[in-house]
Amino acid sequence: MKRKVPLIPVLLFVLALADLKSEIRLLLDHFTFTTVVVAIQNHLLAVTILFLLPSLWRHYRRDQA
Repeated sequence: MKRKVPLIPVLLFVLALADLKSEIRLLLDHFTFTTVVVAIQNHLLAVTILFLLPSLWRHYRRDQA
């Protein structure tokens, strides 16, 4: 039986990366810890989603079984 991909965690991941696009580009060009702190402060929801994504993924996978 083929399992479906849970769409909500995938959608949240894409939206979080879209929100962090400029910060990621800045970090790839010139990595400093200050830019990491500023990125976390300015995009707290997107960073939180990225940190909680493994838990969300397990939660939605369990509900499908």
